[in-house]
Amino acid sequence: MSFHRTLIPSLALALLVHLAGALHVPAQEDVDGAPANAVAFFDQAQDLHEKGKFDEAIKLYNKAIGSVAEFPEAEYQRGDAYLSLGNIEESEKSIRLAVAHRADWSLALAKLGEILVRRHSLASPTDAVAIRAEASDVLKRAILSDTGSFPAYAALVDLQLGSNETDSVLRTTLASVKRLTDGKSKVPASIWSARAALEDRLKIRVASRVSIAAALTTDP
Repeated sequence: MSFHRTLIPSLALALLVHLAGALHVPAQEDVDGAPANAVAFFDQAQDLHEKGKFDEAIKLYNKAIGSVAEFPEAEYQRGDAYLSLGNIEESEKSIRLAVAHRADWSLALAKLGEILVRRHSLASPTDAVAIRAEASDVLKRAILSDTGSFPAYAALVDLQLGSNETDSVLRTTLASVKRLTDGKSKVPASIWSARAALEDRLKIRVASRVSIAAALTTDP
């Protein structure tokens, strides 16, 4: 499974009102000349994140998180930065915090599901059972929150194919994936690839080749 970085747009306008009463960092303290508040820390961290400076971004995400009681957006982005560094354990911890503070956030649920699917693929047979159950639950929650969640469906397909799920379950998932793709534009390659993999497992060979072709001609 590949992990894709998702940067959240600047929260300066959206969060100023929400965070104003909770900030406790002195307004006079500066970081690279910017006012030291949670939004400023977050925006600076995102800039570093986008430039691939993950360690530096994490430090500023930590400052943003430490500046307000709950900041799920920063917790999510910190987890994403840790993931880019290959630190799965810290990534999972941070994403779990984001989910704890915003339980219906599909993006964070899908990311947690992706991490659990990866852990499932590497786990011992004993541990895999519990990880699979949690991953399935988390991804279904993500889809319930956002029925068009591409990341959640891609991860769910990976999980089901890696778990030797029954054909009946795979056909149900394929029907849902078809609803995301048939007649739709701007469908990511990951979803076409997931559809192709399901069709191949179910021996729907011609359709699988069509889906593979769509994946190869679609932006990631």
